[in-house]
Amino acid sequence: MRIMLMEWANSLPELTEVASRLKKNNHQILYWVRDNSYFKVDEAEFPNTIFHEHVSAREGKSAEGLNLSDFEPLGSDVVSNFFDAESVVLSMMERYYGEKTLQEKKQLFYDLLRYWYGVAVKLKPEVVIFEEMPHHLHSYVAYSVFKFLKIKTIIVNSIYIKDKLLITSDIKFNSLELQSVLRKNFDKDFDFDNLSSDVKANLESGTPVERKPVKIIDFYNERKLKNKYGEGFSFSKILYKIKFFVRLFRWKNLQRYILNRLIGNAKKEYVDMQINPDFGSKYVYVPLHFQPEASTTIFGGIFANQINFIEILSAALPRGWKIYIKDHPVQFYNNGIGYNAFRYKGYYQRISKIKGVEIVPLDTDTYKLLELSQVTATVTGTAAWEAALRLKPALIFGDIWFQDCPSIFKVNSVESCREAFCRINSHDFKIKKQELVNYLSSLEQVTINAILYFFAKPEFFADEATNVNNIYNAIVKSMEQS
Repeated sequence: MRIMLMEWANSLPELTEVASRLKKNNHQILYWVRDNSYFKVDEAEFPNTIFHEHVSAREGKSAEGLNLSDFEPLGSDVVSNFFDAESVVLSMMERYYGEKTLQEKKQLFYDLLRYWYGVAVKLKPEVVIFEEMPHHLHSYVAYSVFKFLKIKTIIVNSIYIKDKLLITSDIKFNSLELQSVLRKNFDKDFDFDNLSSDVKANLESGTPVERKPVKIIDFYNERKLKNKYGEGFSFSKILYKIKFFVRLFRWKNLQRYILNRLIGNAKKEYVDMQINPDFGSKYVYVPLHFQPEASTTIFGGIFANQINFIEILSAALPRGWKIYIKDHPVQFYNNGIGYNAFRYKGYYQRISKIKGVEIVPLDTDTYKLLELSQVTATVTGTAAWEAALRLKPALIFGDIWFQDCPSIFKVNSVESCREAFCRINSHDFKIKKQELVNYLSSLEQVTINAILYFFAKPEFFADEATNVNNIYNAIVKSMEQS
């Protein structure tokens, strides 16, 4: 088959072997987008493949040997089919190009659309394989083009369960295989003891999180530097800190740093709005998402603006209930305390004025908030999965891999929220552990034991050859399905 690889083998070297095996088995690798900052691929092993570096692709630069001018500009008859994608991409651009004007951002979107549409028409791929959900500017535009042109897409997606990957065909997490297995297993009762140790660990601990979020960021940056300079580079963390201070003392950054402390900042606004929670009240726990991230920008739709779903919750809230809002623990750690496109001036003030809403301190125990709540609500966040593991109901407003779990209510309007609250408040409502065990057993039947990223490797269950074999076989199986 004629294959394109998107963001493939970005951080894990053995994933290049998956590409090699595809080539050896008479599949043609037409095009390969990847991040070269972790390690280099020997491109000579793929002499007929067009390679495109991740950052160049994101910036709208063409791959070597191709030019934007090679492809005809697209008319409104085509572009009008991508208005939803344009809205998403304009939001995504805030992460990298916040200083660009609206028209500059639109032009970049049109250039990306023209380029990837032209590439797809020129190369005629039969299948496109994504290592991860398409959450970069170029990969999301390319994905939108492939879907429009009805080109088969395979997305190898990591889930919250350790060493488990779920293959889907789109960003709506419509795993036809999982849905088929869930239907087949509808009237079966599976034994808890037959679940894998990793799945049982999730269920018993009530959370998939093994490291503190801040530590994950430090670990990620340190690991990236070690990949670049070698395992023996013992000062990677020091180098990371030096780079941080170099960025800080650039004039614009220093100016912003001073102003944040003199005239106010997002964190101060949050603290000014916060109220200590009354755990004796009935409430919905709403942990805000860290932004910008794919969890809202890609999978949240209109709810990437989190105020939208909070206002819907408020309008549907049962009488006497409250909504407790707590921001993500790394929001200010990663983005700084200043105002930005996602935590702009007046953001928390607007939230605090919504009927029934109270903002709680950042250091409030998230698990206590979850345990004592009547419902957890989020766009697609981990907290909803943690609620499900605790046999507590959760509302989600976006698309996420666990959306078919029996304790999850997928909502998108005041009416659907009211219906969910009515069901949860009914006397006969109870989530049974057996239902969750059945769901997890079905999930295990369709997931594969493998990893995609370097930070999962220290605790990985198997060797590199097994990892490659499992991923390769799953991809081939997906390619063969209609």
